[in-house]
Amino acid sequence: MIGRTTTAPTNRFTSGNAVTLMGSIIYSVLGAIGSLVLGGIGWFLTSFYAKPYLDFRNLRGQVHEELVFTGNVAPIKPNDPRYRQVADSLRRLGAKILTTNETDSRLLRWYLSRTGYDLALAGGGLIALANSLTDQHPAHRVIFPASWRKHTKQ
Repeated sequence: MIGRTTTAPTNRFTSGNAVTLMGSIIYSVLGAIGSLVLGGIGWFLTSFYAKPYLDFRNLRGQVHEELVFTGNVAPIKPNDPRYRQVADSLRRLGAKILTTNETDSRLLRWYLSRTGYDLALAGGGLIALANSLTDQHPAHRVIFPASWRKHTKQ
């Protein structure tokens, strides 16, 4: 080549550049591993703590709805078609609460007890209420304020 001087090709991987390149690769790998670890922790917390807590809140809402719906009604005769439906519904909700008390994690049960929820008492109370629907004594029935009754259909 006329008029051009050639120089030796430069090595891109000199010792300073190699260290920088290795550091960059290590940080990328550590970032990927960190993301996977944090994602796994997030999945674990969501699946084993947040979802059961949200399920409990949903069950609590169902219990409240059923109590408002069936609250302060006159004693139901055992041969009345409503009796079986109401009693089964209250028993099923009581059983779900008792199951929650037995099967959910210790951390969730501890949290619920610290926030004032006694699941064994609530589940047993719902089953006892279902058994006392035919009781003629008004003290054995749940009495709700009139402000709650006006929002339910009779």
